[in-house]
Amino acid sequence: MKDLGKISYFLGIDFKQINGVVQMNQKRYILKVLERFNMSDCKPRSTPCELKLQCNSEDTVDPRKYREIIGSLIYAMTCTRPDISWVVRKLSQHLSNPNVEDLVTAKHVLRYLKGTLNYELCFRKSDKGLNLIAASDSDWASSVEDRRSTTGYCFSLTEHGPVISWKSRKQPSVALSTCEAEYMGLAAATQKS
Repeated sequence: MKDLGKISYFLGIDFKQINGVVQMNQKRYILKVLERFNMSDCKPRSTPCELKLQCNSEDTVDPRKYREIIGSLIYAMTCTRPDISWVVRKLSQHLSNPNVEDLVTAKHVLRYLKGTLNYELCFRKSDKGLNLIAASDSDWASSVEDRRSTTGYCFSLTEHGPVISWKSRKQPSVALSTCEAEYMGLAAATQKS
């Protein structure tokens, strides 16, 4: 083993450590992804998606290219970009048979990432005690295909602190009411904590 000093770059993530603050971003990784999919010169967007819940297009696209884009987005989402988790989860549901609207939405996410290249996670040293803070939400029967609800939750260690863990996914069973959907979401978040 040898000490290489403070970490600065690891697996596509840039790190900065200054005065009790650790900053993480994936600017270099996102630029490589944009170049890989010929989106380097695209117009940036200010929102992660303008997704329509129903897809009317039957024109299919190359599934391999679509999967490559979604895989790249999943890596960015998992490491430093929880802001795209909802749309990436939605796009991941069409990996086996993507259509033109799915590809357009995936490219919209890439444009959003170009417009928000400087977004980063900042972890600050705190003099206060750490408290686990959780937020959970569910929407009732949002999936038009199978009427299942979506649960999302996130955790941080300080108020207004960075998110340290997050998840967004379809619930395993169909909720019969908004109360039941919220209950299942809270149960999932409680199991995680």
